[in-house]
Amino acid sequence: MVDYYHHNSSILEHALSVSFLSYLICKKLKLDYVSGARGGLLHDFFLYDWREYKRNPNNKNHGLYHPKVALRNSHECFEINDIECDIILKHMWPKVLGLPKYWESVVVCFADKFCTCNEYLVKSLLFTSNQSKKLRHRNRYRKKAA
Repeated sequence: MVDYYHHNSSILEHALSVSFLSYLICKKLKLDYVSGARGGLLHDFFLYDWREYKRNPNNKNHGLYHPKVALRNSHECFEINDIECDIILKHMWPKVLGLPKYWESVVVCFADKFCTCNEYLVKSLLFTSNQSKKLRHRNRYRKKAA
């Protein structure tokens, strides 16, 4: 998972963020925090570069397809319970059909969206910050040259 780029980091980093936030929320709400953390860790266990996948026009929608791939990979590598299965399949709700069956699934769904928004926000802030540094440097150089 470390080899596949996600929003602004690797899929592993994203999954760790989702897993940790899910763990904290589930523990605070007295839910199954172990299943929440494990489901959060495995929710994007699809093991391919989704940007390459989307380049092929014959491929299905990655957002709808990858939860099933992640579930299949999870079953092949680990023993997972019903809550973890539901978390993996429903983490893209409301894009995927069917409501989450468990509160832990709702928590991971929320944590995934929160972490994704945070990752994009950080990326855009870093880009904006780097761009403004370049502009300030250029303006300072122009003033000295003039």
